Amino acid sequence: MFGRSYDDYSYPGAIIGRPTAFSHARDADSSALKLRGTCGAVTYRDALSCGGRRDTGRRDRRVAKAVVWDMDGTLFDSAVVVPAAFAAALRTLGYPPATAAEVIAAYPLGPPDVIMAHLAGRPLTAADMEAYYAELEHARLQPYPGVTATLDALRAAGRPVAVFTGASRRAAEMLLAAAGLDADILVGGDEVPRAKPAPDGLFVVAAALGVAPGDLAYIGDSPGDVRAARAAGSHAAAAAWGHMFDPAEPADSVLARPADALALLA
Repeated sequence: MFGRSYDDYSYPGAIIGRPTAFSHARDADSSALKLRGTCGAVTYRDALSCGGRRDTGRRDRRVAKAVVWDMDGTLFDSAVVVPAAFAAALRTLGYPPATAAEVIAAYPLGPPDVIMAHLAGRPLTAADMEAYYAELEHARLQPYPGVTATLDALRAAGRPVAVFTGASRRAAEMLLAAAGLDADILVGGDEVPRAKPAPDGLFVVAAALGVAPGDLAYIGDSPGDVRAARAAGSHAAAAAWGHMFDPAEPADSVLARPADALALLA
């Protein structure tokens, strides 16, 4: 009702022209994401053909100009903290609390407001959502072993830390801070028209970095992360340490530890 599962999507990869900066805005058009770069201001839909090309084949390259990280299950294990926040928020609002499994199963639906609406069985207001964010204020997280050192190594090499997450920007900023992390480029699920496994967020990150989506490696633990990367024409790197990792999901590479991401860079 409120979203789609991973299997509802089958996107060809796409490479767009190389924008130098980006802006995004929502309007009445369904393609409200707007990119601004060498092609000027164009709609998300137009960006696919503006100065670029389409690539429907799988990418087997193991090099990239930049890496992009998923957040939950990739940078840190939030499999307890985030579901607990949803359950407590539902209880505060007078709804039966959801189980951790129910919350995690709803992740592909979209950002927190979509997940909360699904779990509550009706749309919720912005005021209702404050119950969820109030719970996140108490979150305590630890990065997976090797994450902090790997992000430090990227920055030491002059590479920005880029994160594309299905969580909202507000939730992402709170959770990253709780884990003692930050991102130089952050795109939340509430800032793109479609949730993963659609590739929208990777197009935004590529625009911010000034590279083509095909020059990215997207690192994530879930099948939706892998499919989003492949839909964008990016290198799909599965994070085997994450709690949603599925070895049956085809990926361009499988990383055993965060530091392996450094070997993907050209």
